[in-house]
Amino acid sequence: MSIEAARRLDDSIRAEFAINQGSFASRVAGADDEFIAAGGEARWSRGGVPLWEGRAVLVARYAPDLGVFRWWWANQSAGSAPASKLDRAYAEAQTRGLDIIQSRQIVLDDAADAEMLARLVSHLARAHGVIGRVDGTQHLFYALFESAESMERGLQAPARRSSAIYQSYVPNMAHSIPPPGVAPRAESAPRAEAPATVSEKPIREPSLDLLVPLAHAAGVAIRKGLGPVFQDAVLVVIVDTSREKARFYVQLVAVSSYGVLEAPNTTRELHDAVMSMIVADSKAGNGRWHKLVLRVHPSGQNVSVGRVEIS
Repeated sequence: MSIEAARRLDDSIRAEFAINQGSFASRVAGADDEFIAAGGEARWSRGGVPLWEGRAVLVARYAPDLGVFRWWWANQSAGSAPASKLDRAYAEAQTRGLDIIQSRQIVLDDAADAEMLARLVSHLARAHGVIGRVDGTQHLFYALFESAESMERGLQAPARRSSAIYQSYVPNMAHSIPPPGVAPRAESAPRAEAPATVSEKPIREPSLDLLVPLAHAAGVAIRKGLGPVFQDAVLVVIVDTSREKARFYVQLVAVSSYGVLEAPNTTRELHDAVMSMIVADSKAGNGRWHKLVLRVHPSGQNVSVGRVEIS
């Protein structure tokens, strides 16, 4: 029994599946109530108003301490199992020769493979997404099937601005930038020695045209580190002008699909986007701010710009 065949198939379907997965994450962003019944009924709502409704069908259980992964049908006796929305996935796995989906119990190296297998079965079952939840020492994976009424409401919701994103990855690091529009602060130098021509400019939020590429580059880094689904994220940019050459630092914090705070590594594309934004923002006449906090929300397979704080 090899997991490689499942990984290859997952590689081919991941982008397609991410579209539905991202749509679900975007729809339930900001929900203040989650309801998943034992019978499978599922609902996310905000202020009592449903955001997403349908069914959450258990795909598998994974015990990370033992590495044991068990499919939904593992405890069912032959011929006694009720019809399931996942039967289609099982039948297609047989057709494709994916014996790993037909194996009652599997020992996996890490949680990433558990998520991959749950995603693959959810795709084969034509589900609209997959979520993971923690139950004691086990991780539970559910395939999501949205109701027709909920889908119709989703189509009527206003679309968010988005554009394509591209993946690249390097470890988190600091970068230097060209000198800012005003002279760097030199705390050790007497105030009287500052050039008479320099004046502090008022600061404002960078324009949306500069923030959108920044948000999308952040989305690349988040999905590289956490997978295709996350709930919300914050990008923090610190500009240090106390040295001879200004430097900036970038930090990402995101809420994973499990609802856990994570700190994904940043990407070269994100650092390039930050540098371009800082330079263009300065050329546009903005004063030298020292801290930018940008909220990033999932929007389909892309992201959207949320609240911005500048200081």
